[in-house]
Amino acid sequence: STGVVEVQFKDETGFGRGVTQGFFSDVAKELQRHSHNTQLPMWAECPESEGEFLRSRRGLMVQPLAADDPRLPDVSARFRSLGRLLALALRESFVVPLPLSATVLRQLRGEAVSREHLPQPGDGLAGEFLGACSRFSADLQGLGAEERRIRASDPGWASHYLESSEKTGSFFDYAGSAEFVATGFSGPALPDPTAASSSSAPAGVVGSRGVDLDSLEDFLEAATSFWLDTGVREQIRALRRGLHDVLGRRAGALWLFSPLELRELFCGEESVSWTSQDLYDHLHCAGGLSRDDDVMVWLRDELLEMSQALRARFLDFATSCPRLPPGGLASLRLTASPGAGRFPRSRACANQLYLPKYETREELHEMLTEALLACEGHHDADN
Repeated sequence: STGVVEVQFKDETGFGRGVTQGFFSDVAKELQRHSHNTQLPMWAECPESEGEFLRSRRGLMVQPLAADDPRLPDVSARFRSLGRLLALALRESFVVPLPLSATVLRQLRGEAVSREHLPQPGDGLAGEFLGACSRFSADLQGLGAEERRIRASDPGWASHYLESSEKTGSFFDYAGSAEFVATGFSGPALPDPTAASSSSAPAGVVGSRGVDLDSLEDFLEAATSFWLDTGVREQIRALRRGLHDVLGRRAGALWLFSPLELRELFCGEESVSWTSQDLYDHLHCAGGLSRDDDVMVWLRDELLEMSQALRARFLDFATSCPRLPPGGLASLRLTASPGAGRFPRSRACANQLYLPKYETREELHEMLTEALLACEGHHDADN
């Protein structure tokens, strides 16, 4: 269907673009919920996440699954639904604020991905040992056997390759408990490129082969194939199929964009960035307010000094989306009007912010911060 998408929630009076954007934002949030991902693992686990939602510094990566994993059909169906959701949002000029990694967009475009796209130390993703091994393997190239052994025995290996001053131990220390499984320490067995010629193992799979200097290249080859190709192939196909379900042949035009451009089109801008001039030009006034009124000057100063996390909350409060759309602040048409009471309020269906007349910037800071930290979504001015 090419009809316009508009969402209205049961028993709520609000409707319009802000409410529909709120729907896309809510679905994106639910797709990051730990409990949902445990049941149907769409995304690689993020061990450092705090709270109930998946978070990583790199963004979400597709969780690789074995071809015989009984969850794969349902996971693929969910990816197809996500593709449809992304396409609907794109068609109607909404965004789905899902923090996808650039790797997912590269895979969606059919680009070749290699070891450098494995989870890396510092990403906050399960499987960072793989990235550490990949870097270590690259550093070993061209070295003799004795020099390779010396480097593998260095107790500073962990702090250097796992990029953590709190971790100690040599490659041998870590590899001693690693096997040919998805992360090196957990997950399904990896296909082993040498197993077909081995009389001691089933062809193609070894579940207990250890990782050492001799098997390191085979381990990385198997892990790269599983994480970036065979283990995610069906999920990526389903995601692409969902886009075509909605866009049809027009979906082909998407591949003209780079991975980062695609991510911005689908998910909004990764960083909430604005300048003083951006705020002056694109934070509009109505209802008798002017850009040079004290409350507007203070608001712009507060927005400039906010952390990324608080800026995202402000956007969610005022527009029902924690990310800027493509084009940034200029695309939002965000308007401020005089308001009553103690706290700022919003009508997100119209990207409208209501500001009480505060006597000092300190008062505005206190009331705005409390409103942003206490709210979930937006304060509807009609409530």
